[in-house]
Amino acid sequence: KARAAGVHASVAAVAGGDRFASEAGLFDLPLAELRAAHEAWMPAFMG
Repeated sequence: KARAAGVHASVAAVAGGDRFASEAGLFDLPLAELRAAHEAWMPAFMG
């Protein structure tokens, strides 16, 4: 769809199985770790 609209787009990361990893090898995280960080930031911020 992006190409048809004249918008440049590329894949930056892939999630599959139990991992989330960048195509360039910059990060490779367990989805459980990413989920825990996402769910915990607001309670930690609010103190």
